[in-house]
Amino acid sequence: MLGLSCWLYLSSLSSHAQDTLNYANWRLVQAEEFNTTSDSSALAARWRLAYPWGRNLGGYETEYYTGSQVTMRNGSLQLAAHKLKEPQDYKAGGEVRKLRYTSGMLFSRGVGPDSLRPKGCPEGDGVTYGLFEIRCRQPATQGLFPAFWLFGHPDEIDVFEADQSGFSNNVILHEHEFWRPGPVEEAGCQCFYYWPKSSRFAQQYHRYALEWLPGQVVFYFDGVPIRRETRFQVLGCGMNIIANLAVWAWAAAQSDTLAIDYIRIYHPRNLPALPFGAEAARPLQGGLARVPHLMAPERSNPAGEQRWQLARAAGGQVSLYLRDNFNATCSSTMPLPVASAWHGPWIVANQATPIVVLNQDSAAVQWTVLDEQGHGLLSGQAAPGCWQPTLTAWAELAPGAYQVRLQLGDATRYQVLYIVAQPVGSQPTAAWKQPRATTPLATP
Repeated sequence: MLGLSCWLYLSSLSSHAQDTLNYANWRLVQAEEFNTTSDSSALAARWRLAYPWGRNLGGYETEYYTGSQVTMRNGSLQLAAHKLKEPQDYKAGGEVRKLRYTSGMLFSRGVGPDSLRPKGCPEGDGVTYGLFEIRCRQPATQGLFPAFWLFGHPDEIDVFEADQSGFSNNVILHEHEFWRPGPVEEAGCQCFYYWPKSSRFAQQYHRYALEWLPGQVVFYFDGVPIRRETRFQVLGCGMNIIANLAVWAWAAAQSDTLAIDYIRIYHPRNLPALPFGAEAARPLQGGLARVPHLMAPERSNPAGEQRWQLARAAGGQVSLYLRDNFNATCSSTMPLPVASAWHGPWIVANQATPIVVLNQDSAAVQWTVLDEQGHGLLSGQAAPGCWQPTLTAWAELAPGAYQVRLQLGDATRYQVLYIVAQPVGSQPTAAWKQPRATTPLATP
């Protein structure tokens, strides 16, 4: 008998979230192609060149944003970071900080009237719901922190925050503002992605995109959906679009660049039904907002799943790829898709996202778990249709690395499997919790 998650998987195969990015569902409202040669003055009508509140975000960042580091040439926008000969004083509030770099950023001024803004949301130049896409080449040096994100005082969606090894995407909600978790265990959830050959980020252009609709956000990499998130109910007050090249305090490079081929912003062709009643957030004294009254009952928080697809392929091989990363475990790390094919290890752990596999072949899949020496440990078969391998006896294996041999008739594939578990008795002892000695220990 199929479990509930298998029924949901089979019933969702035609849904848009599992497909590659479908532009037919969207209407282009702003296209920044950066094909002319110019300085930042050509962008000033549509983009700010610093945050509205200042030229540095604080924390460990050491850049001073200025329009002089924003230029268009050779068909792309260059956001450049340059090390200063001497640190520059920057006053924020009552603090004076020493900033070591100048850098470039864009902060949107708006894309026309926002017809999707719920009643009660504050007026502004942000946009509510849409598809937001950037094609860019990342900087190559350590210590630089490029990002493409949406911000709405103080909630945000990070389409990417990158470094030389990969990037992350993030949803950060604050209940007292214009979003409402509904219901959710955490106010933020960040996931991380990598490539074995991470230098490609600085050598090639890639597309990063976000679909934002009521009740769902989907993150894309090169047109492949790498994360679908429904745990956060969003009200839909406007957010600004930001592309910036931050610099960490430990950076040492003389200069580097985030090169942007284009930024494109779309609205939905069909206006989505808002998930809440007409009443929305009202600003209160101090600039905060009252959480709106819900007119419709909240739904339960859906569990996450990794949804894989398995079939017989040409050349005696089994085709296996990750189709949907649904409500991924927060702080999880995954490989990225390459050439629209998405592979990664299977992980069995208490907090790991459950795995669901659709066997599209007419034959049952024969599976064998092998240790690192190739010795068979467990075996079985799964009938055509929906298979949930993490519900098998695999979790009883000792923690470590394994391979799973998958066979459909004469076709074979090996899949990496990691068993992760917390060791028994892993709680620290009372002696371990004692404060560290303040005097040097005696040596024998």
